[in-house]
Amino acid sequence: MHFGPKIAASVLHGLGWILLGFSAVMAVLAIFVFADLLTLPISVRTDLIGAAACGVLGLLSRFMARRFEAAVYPG
Repeated sequence: MHFGPKIAASVLHGLGWILLGFSAVMAVLAIFVFADLLTLPISVRTDLIGAAACGVLGLLSRFMARRFEAAVYPG
């Protein structure tokens, strides 16, 4: 029985959801800053770049988790 890939897949799934959550929060903060409802020490552009980076990394980690699961449970 192989525990390594199953644990790696679980960690990557969790990391993916966390990164996607951060991406959504950063996008909402960027909208609030753009609408002058909130003041942050960073610009809207920086917030949107961070949101995009977190979103891409979140999707990549979820993709890698599925690849690990496919290696553990072929078929």
